[in-house]
Amino acid sequence: MESKISTQNLQLNMFVSRLDRPWLGTPFPIEGVWIQDQATISLLQQHCQYVFIRTDRVRQAIASDPERAKVKRAQNAVLDRLLSPGGSPLAPPIATSVPAPGRIPPPGETFGGVVEFRPAKPTFYEDRTTLEEEYSGAHGVRRELRESLSELLEDVKYGKAIHIVAVKAAVRGMMESILRNPDGAMWLRLMKDKNGYPHYHHVDTSALAVAMGRHLGFSSGEISNLGLGALLSNIGTANLPSDLLMSPNQLSEEEISLVRRHVESAVALLTKTPGVAKQVIDIIACRHEWFDGGGYPNRVQGPAIPVFARMVAIAEWFDACTSDQLHAPAISPHAALQQLYRQRNTRFQAELVEQFIQTLGVYPTGTLVELTTGEVGVVISQNRVRQLRPRIMLMLGSDKSHYKSYPIVDLFKQVTDQSGNPLSIVRAVDPAQYGIETQQFFLSSVCSKLLGHSRGK
Repeated sequence: MESKISTQNLQLNMFVSRLDRPWLGTPFPIEGVWIQDQATISLLQQHCQYVFIRTDRVRQAIASDPERAKVKRAQNAVLDRLLSPGGSPLAPPIATSVPAPGRIPPPGETFGGVVEFRPAKPTFYEDRTTLEEEYSGAHGVRRELRESLSELLEDVKYGKAIHIVAVKAAVRGMMESILRNPDGAMWLRLMKDKNGYPHYHHVDTSALAVAMGRHLGFSSGEISNLGLGALLSNIGTANLPSDLLMSPNQLSEEEISLVRRHVESAVALLTKTPGVAKQVIDIIACRHEWFDGGGYPNRVQGPAIPVFARMVAIAEWFDACTSDQLHAPAISPHAALQQLYRQRNTRFQAELVEQFIQTLGVYPTGTLVELTTGEVGVVISQNRVRQLRPRIMLMLGSDKSHYKSYPIVDLFKQVTDQSGNPLSIVRAVDPAQYGIETQQFFLSSVCSKLLGHSRGK
């Protein structure tokens, strides 16, 4: 149960699940605050007039594992608001403004809606492997998924009966890798170049959606459907001319109408295909709908759009923005999150935008960041409990000269620099600012040095 309380009445051992303002922009971890000392109470009083606390199962959880309980309780609080029919709406979204360079502004907090995919008991997924351990396996399952999808699209193109079993097995393989540790899959999706985009876009959209499902605590069966729906979300385009789909020119009204028919044809095809769950078909039917009703094919809006379709829409948009394409260069993951924020409660639901940011971290894997020491490095893996304190591979010293070897700093473990001053991320930076020619070259160099692997195409 969640209760509203004045910050003047806070006590030790309370868990704060919501603030009277967005989490980002405050000194607290975005998952929630477990009050373990008076200093935390004082900090909450400085920033908030009131907060919401979770009161159920607190003592039992904290006795078993304080850090896990902290994330689990905050996750439950989010699920209560996101998935409960008739959940109480939050405050209206803050006014949209252009974010300052290198900073993601606080997400909006508007939510009101009913969805049909509430987990009966949210699942907590712990990292069971490291990035280094998971990378090789993630590389293999990603390639297998791409090959399975290519075969299925060929069957669709030539009017053959499609066999969904192999694709479902490949999706499950990718899902199991991400459930162990999402960092391997998140690295791999940054490795593709513009020639690899058509082959891997839906694979990586599926990976992002699965990672979000993991973060929100859906069951493995539901996450498998989520991943399959994301993978097949544009299966209906297999019958469209490739020059139409890849055209750099603005499409005519007639061409736009033709392209949009792919939704109807995909739904018709998969409805008669054995072994495809209704959740999967619902994703494909509604993936192009916008939260404000501006999408297609039926201009469905708000909670009438299945939550999995809303999630896949965010994942697909993010992968497209952060991937090199023939006619559009990639932008950094951090910059993409800034743009995503600007579209909250228009194209995308604000609450889900916030959850997507939490899934990837404020500084997603692959983001170049500057530390308080002046050193510059790349985020190589996330901390699920303290998302503002990821692992970073340092590339440049405080004088911006290149390191000969690349030391790794875990900001969760190392909280001060050599002088005893607080150590943290100051801002995200553009790789081009330091003479790095392309994001992909940079990322593949880091990946090969860290993991001993060549570029994953």
